[in-house]
Amino acid sequence: MFQSKLIVLLSGILFCFCSTVPCFANANQKTISLLDQYRHYPNHQYPALSIPLPQLSMRSIDKKGSLIFSDSPETVLEDGILYEDTVKGRCRLYYYHVNGTATPKKVVVLLQNNTNKNTDYTIIRSANAGPSKNYFYVGKTSQENYLVPQTELHQKLAAGKTTILNQSTQNKPLTKDELVCGIYDLTFNNPTKIIVAMMPVNADPVRFIRTAHILPPDSHKLRGTFPVIDRTIIPKKNYNPAQDGTVNFVLGDNILDKYLTGKDATTGEKTINYGNYGVLYYINIPMRGTGYVNYSLTPLGGVYSGCVGVRINDSDKMQLIGTPGHKMFFGKQYGDIANLGTYNMRDKVLFIFSPPGASNLPISITVGPA
Repeated sequence: MFQSKLIVLLSGILFCFCSTVPCFANANQKTISLLDQYRHYPNHQYPALSIPLPQLSMRSIDKKGSLIFSDSPETVLEDGILYEDTVKGRCRLYYYHVNGTATPKKVVVLLQNNTNKNTDYTIIRSANAGPSKNYFYVGKTSQENYLVPQTELHQKLAAGKTTILNQSTQNKPLTKDELVCGIYDLTFNNPTKIIVAMMPVNADPVRFIRTAHILPPDSHKLRGTFPVIDRTIIPKKNYNPAQDGTVNFVLGDNILDKYLTGKDATTGEKTINYGNYGVLYYINIPMRGTGYVNYSLTPLGGVYSGCVGVRINDSDKMQLIGTPGHKMFFGKQYGDIANLGTYNMRDKVLFIFSPPGASNLPISITVGPA
């Protein structure tokens, strides 16, 4: 969780340990910085692209909301509050933490109503993955669980009360080096404090946070509250395969796709979401002409494990496509590609994507005549 991309060399293979653009290794593992290498490729022609392609000029439209991102300290070495902030309205919570202690722990999210009014809140959708020492599995599964169809859950929180957001996390102890990840889309009609904490497995969460101290961030400071929850990506002009040929665009590079800036509510410091984790991307490419086009995804920063949702003509049904679909991760070799499908140009094709934990960015999306 740092500005430079770090690839971990472990037993002769590339391996990823964290949820941000970089992957941070343990002290006894060799790390290699690649960020400057990627920044200096002309026209963003990354080495992972086997054939240099024209860049499809894109623009973005951001949807406002409160993105609560809790990922620092990522490896938690003591009990305490990992992050907290008070929000109102639409909110997304994304947390990603590893138990770095020698004893089992649990990571619990609590909601606290410090007003004198009852609060109505809605869990629009949610996902949990882990605990597991397979970090790729946690990152990929959290995305898959988040994108599947869900039913909204409406709840009330009385004035002055505190509640546990998801009771099932009470029964999911983490042993040493195990990871958990959670994603929640929420709305609140009154200001409500969201608290993410790690504690002993037998602790009462409500009592625990009364005396728990807020843990300082680790050196990478990847936590905070950010003002954007969704980003729509569309071309500046309609794509014409017959004229434009095969093209691509890059996501998660902080060049074409800028990272969010926000504030750590516990320290007051400015913070940057390196990788835009927790942001939901909607990708739509209006087209001119007839026929069929093919889409694919290529990891540019190293090993990658995620999924993409596809919705055709505003259908309620969404297909999930693994990236990759045939194995847990890919991206160890330049030129690794995940096929996202072939589609009729007359159909409205919407791709839904969020940067998965434990994977490297950026990624390239390629579109061309089928």
